[in-house]
Amino acid sequence: RLQYRNKQLMLAANGIHYQLSKPLQKRDEPYNQFAFGGDKLTGMSAEFAYTWRNVHAFGEYAMNPGGGKAYVAGLLTSVDPRLDLSLQVRNIDRNYHSLYANAFTESTTPINERGMFLGASLRPLRTIRIDAYADLYGFPWLKFRVDRPSKGKDYVIQFTWKPNKQVEVYTRYRSE
Repeated sequence: RLQYRNKQLMLAANGIHYQLSKPLQKRDEPYNQFAFGGDKLTGMSAEFAYTWRNVHAFGEYAMNPGGGKAYVAGLLTSVDPRLDLSLQVRNIDRNYHSLYANAFTESTTPINERGMFLGASLRPLRTIRIDAYADLYGFPWLKFRVDRPSKGKDYVIQFTWKPNKQVEVYTRYRSE
């Protein structure tokens, strides 16, 4: 990892290489056509984070020598002392591979996914907070137990009332 950082900006270039003692082998199924197999995997990425006043932007672009690419980018901002907004987009190819990645995705592994996340947190009163988000995503290739490209959406809204430090009451609605 090579990194540059100052008060507002972070830039980094990352590289990783795995050499496994035994090759990984996936079952010969249509959804595994682009799955990683073998005993060597190399990955490279470039990332950034930039903060200016009340806006924070971030992102990472990654690739494997075999052609798989992935990116994630987003913004966090406080448009008012009572309102925070967030946006995140992601696009991960069906042939992108990372063995130990921990990505903000619908799937447990970052592969074969496109999506956009929108979030908001509103504090109209000192004791009340309303949080909401929408996550819209799609899978351009097959998945386990899904025999065609698919898509989905998650919505959440939560109302929280906290009259003091000892009491917090909330109600949440979720649709997936």
